[in-house]
Amino acid sequence: MAWIILQVILVFPIFVGAIGSCTMTDNDPEKTIEQSWIERGLAHEANSEFKLAVASFSEAISNSPESPIAWKLRGTAYYRLNEFNQAVSDLDEAISLDPTAPDAYLYRGNAYGEMDMYTKAIEDFDKARNLRDGGYFDNLNQAYNSIIDKDFLEALGRATAAINERPRDPIPHTYKGICLYELGKFPEALSAYSKAISINPDNAELLFNRGLVHLATRKFDMAILDFTKALAIDPTFKNSYEHRAQAYDELGLNDKAASDRKASNTNK
Repeated sequence: MAWIILQVILVFPIFVGAIGSCTMTDNDPEKTIEQSWIERGLAHEANSEFKLAVASFSEAISNSPESPIAWKLRGTAYYRLNEFNQAVSDLDEAISLDPTAPDAYLYRGNAYGEMDMYTKAIEDFDKARNLRDGGYFDNLNQAYNSIIDKDFLEALGRATAAINERPRDPIPHTYKGICLYELGKFPEALSAYSKAISINPDNAELLFNRGLVHLATRKFDMAILDFTKALAIDPTFKNSYEHRAQAYDELGLNDKAASDRKASNTNK
């Protein structure tokens, strides 16, 4: 296979700042006692007065012990005080009250990481990611693995599911293009690559992959154009020289083909 596959690299933050403050004012008659204490705690936290923040969030918890936000905010304040065990305890309570909030898992993961409990930290980061992104990363990784295993129908389904969740990410469009290319569905592959390129136009690998579709459909001028664009971005891209040489051969441009093959050998 000649196409270039882009493997997703998952990166998750190790620290996340505090939640944004509420917008209610002290004179707002609709504001609850809990909300008033949360606002005070957030104001203290913004001034790095974390002990005072803990005290305010504790008052919020006393007034509304079933509030996951109050528990979560006190847990993050404890985290900032380097009281990681207490942070975990509060975040445990927040999660038990609302197991669908991704940031509570993320904050707890941070605390576990500070205590060198990396297995638990990773579990919480994964849980936070899955709650935030649904099955996006799972679909993306499964699509990648299925492409490697040459199970292109399975990979196509996974890539399409990932696109539905994140249509502005070029990687699932790229995976979709690879699958369609391998399945011989060249117009659809061209559309998938073109979508990926519209999102990330300066990616040499995407331009190269689209050039392969043009080459397969004997649109040699279009193939040359894409390979040339790829080489403008990355002049050392050996595969683009090799395949542009093929397109030049098909058009009878033997001197240009020979020049590209020479360049390809130079960039080994």
